Formats: sequence, structure tokens, C-alpha cells
Amino acid sequence: MRNSFFEEFEGSFNGTEDFEEMFNNTEQCSDDVRKMIIDAIATVGIATMGFLVIAAFKKLPPMVADIIGNLR
Repeated sequence: MRNSFFEEFEGSFNGTEDFEEMFNNTEQCSDDVRKMIIDAIATVGIATMGFLVIAAFKKLPPMVADIIGNLR
């Protein structure tokens, strides 16, 4: 059974050209995955910053009112 698996695996490649093509596609795929991960991290970061800005603006008016009240 083990020999048939390796024979089938070896038979799937037609020389080194197919192997090189597969390797190049793997590099392209890893570059695409890397870009997708960077985009996902950037999106999460932007969303988090937006959420923090909205939260800050919700808290800001009472804080400003307290500061002005304390100045009087």
C-alpha cells in the first residue's frame, strides 16, 4: 500500500517543469496569504481605532463640562 501511494505521487509530476510550476504557485499563494493577513490586521486596527474615537467622543462632553465646572 505504501509503495502504491508513492508511485501515484511520483506519477503526478511530469518531470521538473511541473514541480517548478507548483513551487512558483506556492510562492505566489504564500504572498497572497501574507497580503490578506496584513490587510486583515490593518482592518481590525482601523476598526479598533474608530471604536476608540467614538467612545472618546461619547465621554468627551461630560469631561469637558466637569472641567469647565471645576474652573468656575
